[in-house]
Amino acid sequence: MKKILTIILVIVAAYLLSYYTVGKENGHKLINSDFEFEDIIRDLEDLADDFEDRDYSDYDASSAEDSLFSVDYFETGLNHYNSRNYEAALSNFDLALSYNHNNLDAKFYKGKTEYELEDYYTAIYTFDDLLYYEPNYDSAYFYKGVANYKQEMYEDAILDLYVFINNNPDAKKAYYYLSKSYYYNNQIPIAIEACNNEIKNNPDYAPGYFWRGYLYIDNEQYELSIEDNEKALELNPTDEYAAFNLGFAYEHLEEYDLAISAYKKSAEIEPTYNRSYDGIGKIYYQKKQYNEAIESLTKAIDLDESYFYSLNTRGASYIELGDYENAILDFQTVFLYASDNLYALFKEAECYDELGKKEEAITSYNNYLYYATEDHKYYQTATTRISELNQ
Repeated sequence: MKKILTIILVIVAAYLLSYYTVGKENGHKLINSDFEFEDIIRDLEDLADDFEDRDYSDYDASSAEDSLFSVDYFETGLNHYNSRNYEAALSNFDLALSYNHNNLDAKFYKGKTEYELEDYYTAIYTFDDLLYYEPNYDSAYFYKGVANYKQEMYEDAILDLYVFINNNPDAKKAYYYLSKSYYYNNQIPIAIEACNNEIKNNPDYAPGYFWRGYLYIDNEQYELSIEDNEKALELNPTDEYAAFNLGFAYEHLEEYDLAISAYKKSAEIEPTYNRSYDGIGKIYYQKKQYNEAIESLTKAIDLDESYFYSLNTRGASYIELGDYENAILDFQTVFLYASDNLYALFKEAECYDELGKKEEAITSYNNYLYYATEDHKYYQTATTRISELNQ
């Protein structure tokens, strides 16, 4: 390095000497007529001495070039990211960081890309690395918080989102995920408060109203839930879940006609959503319209047989119509998914009892008692009936 700099200085001196000589011969002056050539030589010698005295042991001749490579790969990666070509984006962000590990934007977008690819654990690690170098990179706290939420690490999510919100109190969607994290951390009142702030910051965000409506249902505040779900549907008329929760809230207020209307709206929006038909079937059962209940519940079961609550309600409807054989089939199907379901165990026994199948009834009552505790509502009836059948 010293030799190279010395050569460069010699070349500069030679050039200036030539320029000075030619200019003088042609009658020209240098820019500053008072500036003597000897001064130039003296300054160059001082500069050379200065370079000689410097320590270049830690100088990385390629660092500037590496930084340029890092920027180029980052920009290419960003183009891929914006085109949602996430695998290509990730490769370019990795290359950018291989040339310059301190490229903070490359770290951030690498984490965002991993987030988009649902590799939340790796994204959290990447954001942690970024925040180690730059603790004030606010957006990293938001995405790290959401990634922690997705990983069901709710306390970590709360901490990260709180840092982000503290620096960005008017931010959108941060309170939404903070609310969900509080809810799954069993802090419902704080979850509602956080969702209030989300709606304040983001009044046209339909998921905010839907989520608060869900929280109100969980808190048995059905009237408030109805208001929020109606607002969610106003903002997003194709939200089948908001329509379903609207029906659920009306059902718990025993507003059955309004509930059926909301459930039908949910089914209209998304015909493959089994819970809508289940909701309709349950209300028809409550209204003692058993054939209509069976029709709707059959649709629900055809869509998802594993949702055994529909099987239980259809089985109960068959019992009301005196069709014990089909009721038994429904309860036995429940056992494929929940072998200890007390309702199905007891009702199967009752069906056998009604059919006069004594041995099957005793076996089923005993199966029920095997799982039931003494305070369960059918326990005393089952023990009494076994005694009677054994006489």
